[in-house]
Amino acid sequence: MNTINNKRKRDSIEKIENSMLKLLQEKNLKDITVTDICTLTKINRSTFYSSFTDITELASSLSEKLEEQIIESYSKEKNNKNPLSSLFSHIYNNQKLYKTFFELNTEKRINFKKWNIILSQKFYDDFFNDYHIEFFESGINGIILKWINSEFALTPTEMTEIIKNEYKSKEL
Repeated sequence: MNTINNKRKRDSIEKIENSMLKLLQEKNLKDITVTDICTLTKINRSTFYSSFTDITELASSLSEKLEEQIIESYSKEKNNKNPLSSLFSHIYNNQKLYKTFFELNTEKRINFKKWNIILSQKFYDDFFNDYHIEFFESGINGIILKWINSEFALTPTEMTEIIKNEYKSKEL
């Protein structure tokens, strides 16, 4: 395939993805149709179907791209002295991105593996590291989703304090 057609294809995919993101601000994922996207993007259905088999595949592809952006932003924060505060501030400052991600992502979960490994090694010296990572990742995703669903009722500082309080030594 020649470069002109590759660029045209990439441009079409970008337009389709941008339309999907725009529609997600107005509708739930389950209510978005290929017709909605084609109308907004001003493309033929065949153009859509040359890139995606259906809305589910588009949502999955877009979810993966958003997750890459999210993780990339955290990797810049690795040396931050307060990574939780940075995490919650980032979410608060990018509310639409996170709402959209959780709408698209059927697992309702951000894969924080790389970010968590750094934190877990810092606190647990590889002792049951995989379990700590799974525990933290499941918990942090649940808390983030609850925060999003509450329309960000708490501040990033309050969210950080919730997590810090959970990790204080407590006898069970």
